[in-house]
Amino acid sequence: MLAFYCEGEDINKFMNFLLTDNTFDRFQFRSGEIMTRARFTIDGRYNRDYDNSTDERPYCLWGEIRHNFFDLIKGKKLPAYIKLVLALDEKSLSRLHENAQAAFINIIFEKNRVNFTTGTAQKNFSMDKSLDAAWEDMIKQYFSHLGICIHIQ
Repeated sequence: MLAFYCEGEDINKFMNFLLTDNTFDRFQFRSGEIMTRARFTIDGRYNRDYDNSTDERPYCLWGEIRHNFFDLIKGKKLPAYIKLVLALDEKSLSRLHENAQAAFINIIFEKNRVNFTTGTAQKNFSMDKSLDAAWEDMIKQYFSHLGICIHIQ
């Protein structure tokens, strides 16, 4: 698990990439929570009936619901709290590591700071930590490529 944060101007950069750009659109959206006047909890499971789809994927992609999420938070006042759980899409996951079942990034915005933690799930139990290392390296490179300064906790 990697724990890190960004602050200051890097929060604005990150939130712009997250909410108004397609940078994170291929990630699976697992769950989310927003607190403004009320607390909104969002389950990311894909509702095939809504789209009359035969697609068997279990979760929506962030790009499919990003605008809905943005509509809940836009306004003059910042939300008190935002939590998102995103996961690497299936195609990228298979390239990340042969034993990868899932690779998550948890995002929490609170008190003018964005905190992140990463996590993984393995297909087969192993004491080998190479999956964690590969995911953590990928996330660090991704944020570096975006020009967002992160601080490791």
